[in-house]
Amino acid sequence: LTMRKVVFGRETDLEQWPCNPLTFLMVSVLSLSKGEPRTTLLPSPATLLTEGCQEPCAITHPTQGMAMDGSPHITGSATDFDFLVGDWKIRNLRLKERFVGCHIWDEFHATSTVRKLLNDTANLEEMDMPSQGFSGITLRLFNPRDGSWSLHWADSRSNYLFPPVIGHFEGGKGVFYGNDTDNGTPVRVRFLWTPSPKSPLWEQAFSKDGGETWETNWVMEFSHV
Repeated sequence: LTMRKVVFGRETDLEQWPCNPLTFLMVSVLSLSKGEPRTTLLPSPATLLTEGCQEPCAITHPTQGMAMDGSPHITGSATDFDFLVGDWKIRNLRLKERFVGCHIWDEFHATSTVRKLLNDTANLEEMDMPSQGFSGITLRLFNPRDGSWSLHWADSRSNYLFPPVIGHFEGGKGVFYGNDTDNGTPVRVRFLWTPSPKSPLWEQAFSKDGGETWETNWVMEFSHV
């Protein structure tokens, strides 16, 4: 089954998207409710807004937390996203153009509500971006077998369930990867979540070189309503 989707204003083909149980689960959730755009740490969102990027931001993977034996510390808990449950106001900073050395960031606001589902092993976020003319949802599912999370986005522009980004929490930060296209060019996608009880941060970055370098293109600063 081949579908079409609209990503940041562009229409692309979804790769052969299997009709699996998760697809039907998401469709069921969509029928009961009415998500999550897609980075790395920059100096600060405020600095980005005022100073911008003079060239594509080449950023390496965030530092992993280390256990006592020197191995990465992976929390692998169904409570990893508990910090996000509740009602939020969101300040968005989105790069106007990608991979061209852009230093202009659009700022707009959104609201969201996050609640737990499926015996607290999943959560659903409903997000409204009135100034952008669309709303969306994100379904986050915990996999107890390997401690990973899969994050699935759908919005009112396309009404499609997009391919997920998958990852886990390392040293207190959530790092999630997936694949997409940007103006027809294949890109790796990275979400970075920085938990906080009052002001969590979400960041999205794209890479055109297989993850060697990253350019941050979207930042969301959350604050409790």
